Amino acid sequence: MRAAVCLLALTMGLCAVLSGCAGSSPVSGEPATVNYEVPDDANAVYLTDILLSGLRGDTVNNGNDADNYRAVLDNSVISVYLSDKGYEKMYYMSLSPVTSTDGISFYNTGGEKVAANEGTYLEYKAWFICEKDAWVNLDAEGTTVTTGSEALSGVEKAVRVAFDENNMTVIFEPDKGEPVAGQTTKEPQAGSYTEDTSYLFHLTQHAPKLITVRVWVEAEDPDCPLSEEITDLSVTLSLVATGGDYVPYE
Repeated sequence: MRAAVCLLALTMGLCAVLSGCAGSSPVSGEPATVNYEVPDDANAVYLTDILLSGLRGDTVNNGNDADNYRAVLDNSVISVYLSDKGYEKMYYMSLSPVTSTDGISFYNTGGEKVAANEGTYLEYKAWFICEKDAWVNLDAEGTTVTTGSEALSGVEKAVRVAFDENNMTVIFEPDKGEPVAGQTTKEPQAGSYTEDTSYLFHLTQHAPKLITVRVWVEAEDPDCPLSEEITDLSVTLSLVATGGDYVPYE
């Protein structure tokens, strides 16, 4: 079952919306925008959008000026990135149940290791930057995982998102329950930030940092459906840049 759902998914607590093509790399100013139209033969648009508050991002390195980066990493940006890497665009992709202990290596339900972006799990890389030294946290306000499919009801609880900095990962679980697959996961915080509970990665002033983002449906989660194809899934993550005392930057 496949459905067309435009995701606005990795939010990082941002209130501004980034729009535009991931392939554009302007010299200065807000990155150029691109029209994003889902074709009639689309299988699914299940992807993620990242909302950024106090920090900026893009799928290309635009230098040390935060103004050259986006306020939102939306479906169009990620879709262009995937296409440039030789993968299907977002709206032709689907997910299937996989499992991972560390958010780096993934296996299907038959125990075979699988690669990203092949109807398995989603993976892309993004650069993040801030005008101050900052901790990046996941904020509960604006972070949502939903499905419009009655048949897949509950699948949103089985979603995981990993933020990988040089093979050091933090795994987000939207509906944190008993640990599965040996995972240690974090959940978004509601208006209060501490290093233990929500810190994803650190940014140094004006220094872009490359983070690998992976989205999957955890096969060992009790809410994971038996279906081999997962679509009609929308993931919106809100990322917020905070100071040393974990107060959000304006």
